Amino acid sequence: MAKRSGERAGPGDSSPAWRQRAVTKSLRAARTRAEQRVERLLHAASDLMDEKGTTDFTIQEVVDRSGQSLRGFYQYFEGKDELLFALLEENIRQCIGIIIGTPPGERQMLPPFGCRVYELLFAPSTPATAAQVSYFVREALDRWEPRIEVLDVSSTAEPNSGGIKVKVQYKMRAPSAVTTLSYAVANR
Repeated sequence: MAKRSGERAGPGDSSPAWRQRAVTKSLRAARTRAEQRVERLLHAASDLMDEKGTTDFTIQEVVDRSGQSLRGFYQYFEGKDELLFALLEENIRQCIGIIIGTPPGERQMLPPFGCRVYELLFAPSTPATAAQVSYFVREALDRWEPRIEVLDVSSTAEPNSGGIKVKVQYKMRAPSAVTTLSYAVANR
């Protein structure tokens, strides 16, 4: 028996392309809004920590500062500890980006700080160069980011773009959570 217009597809039936596009667009918008709300909560907590010089603030202060609701806070975080852990994770991710993105010698007060990937900036995008990038990234993170244990660094040459894609898998030393971070190193 043929389906009438407007009937739902049964198991095994695939959704029409227009429906898939509409749902994907809707989910993408919802995800963006959720990420923005979480970012406002994290930013508010970070500002409170900077002002007070301590983590001695309340969830209500974070909620008030962010313009979010208390219900909204608990939609994203179980409590203050999870919020602080998220701040720590975000700080580590930013620091990894700074380490990889800083050529040694750029910081006057700490000249050896950074990652030597910039020595390979004009090298061809080959598997050998990718292996060298992996080595330099691991070397820099082992030296400059003591809060993590680097589990794996893999680099892939992307000859079409002329860049190298770097994937860093690490574990935070204190609360052991394994995280993977992708970072693109492009030849300029």
